[in-house]
Amino acid sequence: GTEPRHIEYLFYVCGEVLQQQVDLNQQHLLNLKDFVTGVCTASADSETLLRLLRESSAKSLVLAGKKEAEGSDHGGCKAGDGRKEEKMEEGEEEEEEEDLMSTMDHGSLVNFLEKEVLFLSTPSSLVRAVEKLLKSVPQSEHRAIAQNWKGSGRGFASLDLIPDPPTLLKCNALLLKCHQLRQAKAFKESLEFLRDALKLLLKTSPECRNRMEPFLQEQILTLELLSAQRQLRESLTNRENVSSVPSAGLIGKTKLYYEETENDTSLNPESASVAGAFLFNLQLFSVLSNCEHSLVPGRVAPRLARAVLSKKENKDMRKPTRDLFEAVFSVFSLPMSATESKADRNERQLQLRTYFHVFVENLLDVSGLSFLVAALVRIWTMVKKPEEEVVTEHMTNWPTAIGNSDGIGVEYVFDCLCNTLDHALELCPDRSPWVTTQGDLFMATGQFGTALQKYLHAGALESNFFEEHVPETTWTQQIYRKIIKCCSSLGYHTHSVIFCQLLSPVDYKFVFNILQNHSSSAVEPLFQYLWDMTIIEYVIYIHAKRGESHKQMAAVQIAGQSELNINNSSEALRRAVDVRRRCFLRDFYRKLILT
Repeated sequence: GTEPRHIEYLFYVCGEVLQQQVDLNQQHLLNLKDFVTGVCTASADSETLLRLLRESSAKSLVLAGKKEAEGSDHGGCKAGDGRKEEKMEEGEEEEEEEDLMSTMDHGSLVNFLEKEVLFLSTPSSLVRAVEKLLKSVPQSEHRAIAQNWKGSGRGFASLDLIPDPPTLLKCNALLLKCHQLRQAKAFKESLEFLRDALKLLLKTSPECRNRMEPFLQEQILTLELLSAQRQLRESLTNRENVSSVPSAGLIGKTKLYYEETENDTSLNPESASVAGAFLFNLQLFSVLSNCEHSLVPGRVAPRLARAVLSKKENKDMRKPTRDLFEAVFSVFSLPMSATESKADRNERQLQLRTYFHVFVENLLDVSGLSFLVAALVRIWTMVKKPEEEVVTEHMTNWPTAIGNSDGIGVEYVFDCLCNTLDHALELCPDRSPWVTTQGDLFMATGQFGTALQKYLHAGALESNFFEEHVPETTWTQQIYRKIIKCCSSLGYHTHSVIFCQLLSPVDYKFVFNILQNHSSSAVEPLFQYLWDMTIIEYVIYIHAKRGESHKQMAAVQIAGQSELNINNSSEALRRAVDVRRRCFLRDFYRKLILT
């Protein structure tokens, strides 16, 4: 089918025709109107196209054009009419949507209402559209249409208990619209439709009401929490926003929900994950640590809270970290029952990973994220056993062995770890330990270029863009060796030699081996960043031995620089080294990252 961007361009062209042509007779106007309306009602993705229509000047073909065609005695319209439209408020938008429907013939109207009623922007306009649909089709078709709009998943089956097809149709439409807005992360707007659905439901049979009301109330709480979470997250990036503290009522309702559902096996895991993250972000660790949910997704938040609380109180970390490890490990190590097929088990594992991801993406607490990253790193390294060590915070007290790991998808653990790190760095992009951990992961999977970028970026974050020395806690001797390995793997052999000067002690045997094997690829302009005289003298020797006179002379010039004279004071030599180190790291950083 035609892509929405192509249709968007067609709408743009139609709008330009309307605005630039001085005279359009009535038939031309109606033809354009029919074309635009037909595109919207015939497309499989006409919801998107209707949105594009509303955002384009072509909407006046259907709306203002209709009024012109009905009210004009001379059959023409002026080009400036489309330009006079101002941005409409909610009530005007509803009228506009109804005007659009009123321009269609009966067949198009039924098609539009059945397929595109979820395009409407408010609960009241959606309900009115459903009522129009009900009037446009026989009563015998009402329940069939309602079934077409029925949502899938937990709770929706109980809607079939609604005896009245019009009410069922309205409930389904409102809930589907709620789901649509939730998927688009429009949580406040989604709440409006969900609350209207609950109002309708409360007027139905007691049996349906008793089954559905707890489910919808749980969904309302989840949306309220997601909306509050968004405000909390925005407050982290916008320091001027001080109005993001959730209401005491919402906090109290969430605490009560989390405590009362502790042993409820029918609990919605997604709601539990969102509620757990919400309480964690408010650092209500005592509330969480006193709970132990029976479902796997609900176990992570309480155990994570105990680990963070124990760290803050300087308590023994062995049991909290082991318990947290087991909770996270269980997300990827679901045992298979004798009566369960492999496909069913895979589906359950996918659900567990999904709920864990929901918890992670709603977690905003740095301490909690650090422990989760550490747990995932530990699981991945124990299962994958990479050649290179992956270093992160909180490296101690984790289990040293696991049981049978054959059923664990190591790629799922890796994906979850990468997603968790990406989320954490979106919240705290300047946290260098997480950037270094990313570098280690790329290094362990052979992505040397990206690993090198991460290591350099972590160093830049901790040294004011290399104005100061990179702390030894950020660039350990192990990290220097990883940087050197990355450079050598990428063919940056002269860079490797320069970085070797930062080792303590300098491994001259390793440096001389690089120079012997790769003298022909030495980059003369980089010689200016050499300061170790032993290395410089060997560079002169190896190039002289191989008749590479240009490179030999370039190295001789470096050796003759007065700043590197061994008779200078230690302070003068230190300054010379600092200048070369700083300039080299900045130039290399620009080359790899900024360009």
